[in-house]
Amino acid sequence: MVYIVRMEVSTPDAVEHTSEIDDQTLEVRLKYPKEVRQQIYQIRKKYKDKYLEETVSFYGIRLCSQEALSTVKEICRQADRELKQIDKSLGVALTIVPITAEIKLKGKLYEAVYYAILTDAHKRILKRIDHLKKEEMQDRTKESLRELIAHLRRLNVLNDQEIDSRISQMEQLVDKRVSEIRSTIKNDLDLLLEKIRGL
Repeated sequence: MVYIVRMEVSTPDAVEHTSEIDDQTLEVRLKYPKEVRQQIYQIRKKYKDKYLEETVSFYGIRLCSQEALSTVKEICRQADRELKQIDKSLGVALTIVPITAEIKLKGKLYEAVYYAILTDAHKRILKRIDHLKKEEMQDRTKESLRELIAHLRRLNVLNDQEIDSRISQMEQLVDKRVSEIRSTIKNDLDLLLEKIRGL
């Protein structure tokens, strides 16, 4: 089962009241002082990042698998709990829309999701290695990269064997030089983006 998910988090910039100074000036008083707004922002960022790790971007919406859904729910519960410790009115809302068997992913839609998953995976690997300066990775960096690649399997909301196979190919790259990994991933990503443009 594939799910469309949407995580909505309270804003740190909630408005307490506004007052019109003149016909061109509006004074806005925020509900929370600066230090509280920073706390809210940090919680939002921390849990939004975790949410994004577990979901796939697809034309402005987020998709997740049955396996990842429980993790997404827990991320939202934790964020909601932390926000409510600041103010009971703060919180997180998670919208879940299942793509049921009646609305099967097939044809062009299936292809679009397929390429979106692989594109997302390639971008995450590039982001992870982008800051590396040395050609040879240290063991802990290799292990971190392997963990990331293993995690990418959770993005395979289609349970497509070809996607699993492509991710396995990424695992083969870990022991290669950084420039070779970067070049291979970038070339593959360019091809994927070309495929998406052709849909």
